[in-house]
Amino acid sequence: MSDGSTTRPQMTLPHTQAAANILVFCAGNRKARNNFQTSIATPIPTELVLSCFPPERHAPLRDTMQNAGGFFAWALGEDRRAATFWARLVPGDVVLGFFEFHYRTVSQLAAKAENETLAEKVWGNPKWRRILLLTKPVHVTVPAKDVCPPLCSTYRGTARISDARVAQILSDHGSIPAFIQRKFGVALCRSTTTATPDEGEREK
Repeated sequence: MSDGSTTRPQMTLPHTQAAANILVFCAGNRKARNNFQTSIATPIPTELVLSCFPPERHAPLRDTMQNAGGFFAWALGEDRRAATFWARLVPGDVVLGFFEFHYRTVSQLAAKAENETLAEKVWGNPKWRRILLLTKPVHVTVPAKDVCPPLCSTYRGTARISDARVAQILSDHGSIPAFIQRKFGVALCRSTTTATPDEGEREK
């Protein structure tokens, strides 16, 4: 098991920022679905997360957990494409869970952390060290066909929605939060970067 010494644990703390990107992760196979249950459907235990970071990181991590509604997370791989996603994503960006041709969760990026030990303890693979800490996911059931375009009809692995598609969203809806509220029935709270269910039904 890795002790985390190869890669120094780092994190980007959350801040107030409007969504600039949309990331979609696909939990299509059995392993991914198990990971979905482990860190998206249920929160990661606080003490497990804190045990993977030095003591001076604990206070900001607890702040992140409080703002996000718990420790929920997904990880990016080590390939070049994933590295590009990692560099582009900022707190406040929208993260959608997807499988079986339906969008399943809506959340926002609360913080980013690189930590091999946490990756191994949560998902059994230290290579998944690029960790996206998310706001508490809002569970939805939105068919891909209902939001394609501007989103895609299906996905393999993790994908960042292209700049061209985001530009279309901005043209049609004015902002990413407005699009998410109209099409997914979820209101994104910019002040706390916490996603909460909208009282009204999503737009068909």
